[in-house]
Amino acid sequence: VVDIRGLAYDVGADLEGYSDVSLLIVDANVTCGRVVPVLDALLEVVESLCERAPDADEWERVLTRYELDLATMLDDPAAVAGWAGMGALAGPDRRSSALGDRVGRLSQVRAEDLAPVARRYLRPHQAQLVVVGEVGPLERAAIRRRVHRARVQRGRRSGTQ
Repeated sequence: VVDIRGLAYDVGADLEGYSDVSLLIVDANVTCGRVVPVLDALLEVVESLCERAPDADEWERVLTRYELDLATMLDDPAAVAGWAGMGALAGPDRRSSALGDRVGRLSQVRAEDLAPVARRYLRPHQAQLVVVGEVGPLERAAIRRRVHRARVQRGRRSGTQ
C-alpha cells in the first residue's frame, strides 16, 4: 500500500488488548482522493490474511520488523511506560510478559497459523471506519459501499453478518 503501490504516505496498525476485549486499529495517512483506493487495498490485505498464509519472505519481514520495533521500544522510556500501563489494564497475562519474551513467542508462530486466527478475529460486521478530513459525497458513498460489501462477503463466509 505504501512501498509498492504508493497509495499512502504511511499505514500502521496497533493492537490494544484488554482483559475482556481487544481492538485492532489500522490507520493510513493519504492525500485527498486516495481514500477509496487505500481502503480497497487494506480490505484486500485483510481478505488475504483470512484466505492464505503469507509467503516465507513476507513472514520473515514481519518477524524482523517486530523484533526491530521491540528493540526500538526498549530505548524509549515513554514507550516502555506505555507498555507497562497497557499491561496493567490488560490483566495478569500481559503483565507477566516481558518485552524480550515477545520475540521468542512470536518466532514460535508459523505463518500457516495466521489465516485461521484472522478468520476468527477479523470480523468486518464489527468494524468501524473513521475518515478524518474532507471527503466528497461520491467518495463517501463509495466508502460506504465498500465497507458494506466487505461486511456482507466476510459475514457469508464466516456464518455471521
